[in-house]
Amino acid sequence: MKMLCLTKYTSRGPSSRYRLLQFRPWLERRGIDIDVQALHDDDYLTRRFAGRRPSPAYLAGRLIRRAAALTRARRYDLVFIQKEIFPYAPGFAEWALVHFGTKLVLDIDDAIFLFYRRRRFLRNKFASVVSRCALVLAGNNYLRETTARYTDRVVLFPTVVDSERFTPTASRHDGEPVVGWIGSPATS
Repeated sequence: MKMLCLTKYTSRGPSSRYRLLQFRPWLERRGIDIDVQALHDDDYLTRRFAGRRPSPAYLAGRLIRRAAALTRARRYDLVFIQKEIFPYAPGFAEWALVHFGTKLVLDIDDAIFLFYRRRRFLRNKFASVVSRCALVLAGNNYLRETTARYTDRVVLFPTVVDSERFTPTASRHDGEPVVGWIGSPATS
């Protein structure tokens, strides 16, 4: 099986790393050939964490690269979409892929639909996209329940870490609890 993975980030982005890329060796051992096409390059998060916004030329170049990847989508058995193909744009790309016979799996770990709720032109994007997907992987129960309003092809798929790489240790902290966060600047 050949799978095109349209991630938001490279492995530097926590959502891409923990929602897909850590499973790559496991999937490949099972005969799934994975082609990962990240929307943003390695330097994007470095710039964002430093408080710098991407230039219009950078964004245009990345959107052109993403569009080029879509022209090859029919070569794959499945297209895995992390969050959305084109953020802040209507779901035409998702519609076109399904229209031409491509199976889509959508992975969501953030409530991206909330961003569009107050934008008239994009208000129905989430419902439209998820209703076309062969499967939606929801990172938590809230996302699963919200998605289930539009499709019955949704499963709970929590974000996990590789327990062989990251093992719990005894706490060395006696004061206030410490909470870890693996998000990106967009969700801070």
